[in-house]
Amino acid sequence: MKKLYHYCSIDTLECILKYKTIRFSSLVAVDDIEEAMTEDFDELGRICFVSCWTNKDEEDVTMWRTYTEDSNGDKSGVRIALPDTIFRNTTLDIVEEMEEKYDIQMSPTVTGSIKREPDLFPVTYTDDETLINMSVFKKHNRDCDNCNKKAIETTIDTAFLGKFKRTVWLGQSEWRFRILGLPKEYYRNHAQGKYLSSDLTLEEQIELMNEDMKNIPFIENYIDFPYNPEILTSLEVLSSPLNTSNDVERIELILKEYTQGIILKDSTLKIRNRNIN
Repeated sequence: MKKLYHYCSIDTLECILKYKTIRFSSLVAVDDIEEAMTEDFDELGRICFVSCWTNKDEEDVTMWRTYTEDSNGDKSGVRIALPDTIFRNTTLDIVEEMEEKYDIQMSPTVTGSIKREPDLFPVTYTDDETLINMSVFKKHNRDCDNCNKKAIETTIDTAFLGKFKRTVWLGQSEWRFRILGLPKEYYRNHAQGKYLSSDLTLEEQIELMNEDMKNIPFIENYIDFPYNPEILTSLEVLSSPLNTSNDVERIELILKEYTQGIILKDSTLKIRNRNIN
């Protein structure tokens, strides 16, 4: 069990504690635009939802300035620390509730047995173009056992989505929780026979399936996924060096309302807040 850190605004802290959820954002919404792109399947990264953390226990000035900004442009915020077992007790009921709420079908992770919690892994930093802009679309011919004809099979390899970033991001030392999911509309189309129309050739059926996979919209570009509330006993909250006294007071009130005795810690950094006149 390791400790992970997450920089966020005060508003986000309040949502995390009030609703007992962590937000997973689609790769089309993260700051690195390249992450959603693939070499041969456009923005397939849209089906990959991530929550971004770091294992760096030393404070990071860039992260304070980049990831604590709220909707008003204020850079007041916090860094929270939690064990990496945040989602350890995720149940099937929770997964089904999220699938219903966001109208998506989540992909299970199989490592000996089916895991219901999100994947967790460290980001790999590289400048290898085959990994940054990877090929995911596989198409090959096979012999059909039933009709003795050639058939076309296509597969989409999603195993490595969200796992690679360029080395320019290396200083973040990022760890990610990941959820993969497709809009249920895609599966409903399958059940209704949209992709099996006799008016379409096999190649046209495959092309229609692939276009829908790329283009059917999600209800939201995020998933607010429940965590194990018992983990809050291990919560640590560090105040941004950019916070004002009013910010600190607000954070302390939030901690008092939603936690049991969690004390706000002070930053060891001294940074001039450029937003203050």
